[in-house]
Amino acid sequence: MVRMEASQLDGFLSKPYLCAFATVGKGGNPHITTIWYLFQDGHFFHIIYKDSVKYRNLQRGSNIAVCIHDSTEEGTLSAYGKPTTFVTPEDNRYDELHWVLSRRYFKSDEETSKYMKDIEDLDLVGVLWKPDKFVGFSTTDPNA
Repeated sequence: MVRMEASQLDGFLSKPYLCAFATVGKGGNPHITTIWYLFQDGHFFHIIYKDSVKYRNLQRGSNIAVCIHDSTEEGTLSAYGKPTTFVTPEDNRYDELHWVLSRRYFKSDEETSKYMKDIEDLDLVGVLWKPDKFVGFSTTDPNA
């Protein structure tokens, strides 16, 4: 494995891998769950439940750490930072960001639309954040 170069980040993050999303709880313990992610314009975007431990931890000021791993070929990437903003359904960016995030994980617009309809009554919030740092390792040397 070689350290992933900045030029490889967007390509790696454009794929719909799962993301281990970590926050720090009230007692100082890590809380880690696997969720979807969208990386666009230098920011991560995730959708979480408003009644989740993740959300409560972030409301208390927890940092975020993510680890995105492709066990089949490209490598692994970690990033950390603080939430920039919470994007609520009332925010005019919410619907588009939620659609783009969800669409990455389905084969068609129809499947995505069905999923979005199925979850429309859930109390969700978006988390938008810009990483302070990336650390990535790749099985592909871009200089080879």
